[in-house]
Amino acid sequence: MTESLGLRPAANFYYKLGISLHKSPVPAKVNSPLRRPLWWELDMRKSTIALLFAAFAFGFMAVEADAKVRHWHHHHHRHHHHHQKHHRRIAEKPIIVAQIDVSSQSMYVSVNGWPYGTWAVSTAATGYHTPRGSFGVQRLAAVYYSKKYDNSPMPNSVFFTGGIAIHGSYHTRSLGHPASHGCVRLSPQHAAELYALVREYGPRRTRIVVTD
Repeated sequence: MTESLGLRPAANFYYKLGISLHKSPVPAKVNSPLRRPLWWELDMRKSTIALLFAAFAFGFMAVEADAKVRHWHHHHHRHHHHHQKHHRRIAEKPIIVAQIDVSSQSMYVSVNGWPYGTWAVSTAATGYHTPRGSFGVQRLAAVYYSKKYDNSPMPNSVFFTGGIAIHGSYHTRSLGHPASHGCVRLSPQHAAELYALVREYGPRRTRIVVTD
């Protein structure tokens, strides 16, 4: 019964003590010279009942205190979890932003909100398409060769959607003009710089934005 009431160990002890005192035998021999006076028996009965009520009261107070502790732990856990999620969202804010402007064939790179560099690029030539939008980094490849276009070298590739990547190109004379099959070309030097930044701060902290 005490377990169903949810009493704590200390309250359970007092509860059982009260029951044992309540059930303590009364001297059976009425004519015994050792029989205690009636007033003493009645007083003991009252004391036992009082102790029993005290045990119940203590038990219910323990249950109430336990409920308050559980509520505090639940509230504290929810608050701590919300606090962690808030800091995680702040921590995952992009540090590197590479914005490609197709109309000007330029890339603007910022790190922690500060301008890092403005570089000439080559996006898709006529008949091809460079996807527009905001993208995360899917994967990195320091050495890569196109499987679709004559095994063309794509050093320091930063893939951001499908097989489309920002990568170095040795066709530097075409930079500043649309000339690719869909990728975003950079000079080998600038591609190496961007690749190093993404490696340093992490792909999850990098955002690539392609606009018209």
